[in-house]
Amino acid sequence: QNLIRAYLLNNSHRAIVDLYPSPTMEAEQLANEKETLAEVQKSFKPNELQDVLDQAKALEEVQKADDPPEAVAAIPSLTLADLDRNEPEFPIQIQENAFGSGVTLVSHIVPSSSDIAYFDLGLDMSRIPYEDIPLIPLLERMMTETGTKDMTDVELDRLVGMHTGGIDVERVVEPIIPDGSVDKMASPQTKLRTMLFIHGKCMSEKTDAMFDLMLKILTKANFDSPQKAKQMLREAISDMESDISSDGDDFATRRLHSKFSILGFLGEWWSGTTHLTVLKDLLKTAKEDWPAVHSRLERMRTVIVGPSLDGVILNFSGDESVLGDVEESMKFFLTEQLPRLHKDIPESDKANSRLPNFMAVEHPWVSQISSAMGQTSGAEHEAIVASTKVSYIGEGGRLFDMNEQISGSYSVVSRYLQTGYLWDTVRVLNGAYGAMSYFYSTEGILTFMSYRDPN
Repeated sequence: QNLIRAYLLNNSHRAIVDLYPSPTMEAEQLANEKETLAEVQKSFKPNELQDVLDQAKALEEVQKADDPPEAVAAIPSLTLADLDRNEPEFPIQIQENAFGSGVTLVSHIVPSSSDIAYFDLGLDMSRIPYEDIPLIPLLERMMTETGTKDMTDVELDRLVGMHTGGIDVERVVEPIIPDGSVDKMASPQTKLRTMLFIHGKCMSEKTDAMFDLMLKILTKANFDSPQKAKQMLREAISDMESDISSDGDDFATRRLHSKFSILGFLGEWWSGTTHLTVLKDLLKTAKEDWPAVHSRLERMRTVIVGPSLDGVILNFSGDESVLGDVEESMKFFLTEQLPRLHKDIPESDKANSRLPNFMAVEHPWVSQISSAMGQTSGAEHEAIVASTKVSYIGEGGRLFDMNEQISGSYSVVSRYLQTGYLWDTVRVLNGAYGAMSYFYSTEGILTFMSYRDPN
C-alpha cells in the first residue's frame, strides 16, 4: 500500500507525448523507396541484373510445380479412421414450465465447473419494431455501460465485479430447424428465433446477488444518458472505420452474404458497412433530438420485457453439486422475482399476448427484411470507397436452392480451395496478400475473397 501511495497516487511526475499526423509522410516514403530501388538497380552489372531475373523465373517455376510424392508423404496427416465418430454428449434437461413459472429452464450438466454457475437469461425480441432493429447493438451496450436509474456506471461495474465473474448482453438470431429435418440444408430462414440473452457467471453462493444484478440491468439500465450514448456512437464509428481499413475482407463478405440471406442482411445491418451509415445517422439524431432516441430505446426495453414470461428461457450450466446449491435460488428467481415484472398486467392481457409458434409461422421481421433485400438485389456489382490503401475484392452467390440438402463435403471442398488452389494461384503465383473462400453450410452460399490483389 505504501508503494502504491508513494509511486502511483502521490507521484506528481508526468510525461506528455504529442503525436501529429503528417499529410506528406506517405508520399515521402514512396519517393524514398523509388530512389533506393533506382540506386540499387544502377549498381547492378548487366549480368547481375539478368541473374536476378533468372532467379525470379526459377522461383516461379518451383512455385508452379507440384510437390514431389516423397515430400507430400512426409507431412503428418489424419485419415477418417483416426477420428472419433462418437462426440462427447453432456446431459441436457429441459423443463417447459419450471416450478410452475411459465419459464423454460434448460440445465446443462458438466463433469466439473469448479463451484461456478453459468446462467443465460433469454428474452424474445420479435416484438421489436422493424425500424428499431438497427438500434439493438446500442441497446446491448447501454444495458451494461450506463449504470442504472439508481446507480452510476462505476457503481454498477463495481457490484458486478464484486459478486460475479462478469455480466454481458448478447443478441442471438438463428433459424429454427423443425424436428426430423435434415441437419444440413439451405434454410429459407423464415422461421427464426430472435433472443436477447443476459449472460452471467458466479460462485454458487453468489447466485442471488447475480440474479438481482441481471434484473437491474434488464429493467433499470439508464437509457437516458445522452452524453454516454453519443460517446458510444463516436467510438463505434471510429472502430468501424478503422476495421474497414484493416479487415475489409470481412466487410466485403458480409455485404455479399446480405444479398442472399436474411441472417446475412441482419449481420450487415448490425456489423457491416450499412451499420456504419446507421451509426452516423443515429449520432446525428442523438445530437439534434435525443428524446426521440431515448424514447425508442425505452420502447424496445418494454417489448423485450413483454407483458408476460411467455418465451423466457433460463439456461444453467454447471456440475451436479453446483445445481444442488443454486436450485432454490433459481426457483425463487423464476417464481418470485421475474413475475414481479408483470404484476400490474391483468391476466387476460397476459393470455392474449402469447407469442406465436415460430416453428410454424413466419417471424414478424421476415416480410420487411425480404422486401428490403428485394430493393437492393438489383445491383450485380458494387464498389465501396473507404480510406484504405488496400483493395478487398469479393464474389459470391447461392449454390443451393432453399430446403435443398447440403453435404458436409462442400465445407471440406471450400476449405481445400482456400488452403490449396487459392493460396497457390492467387496469392503465391499472382501476388495477392490473401485469398480465401467461405461456404455457409446452413444457407448454401459460397463466397470468394482476395485482398491487395494486383490483378
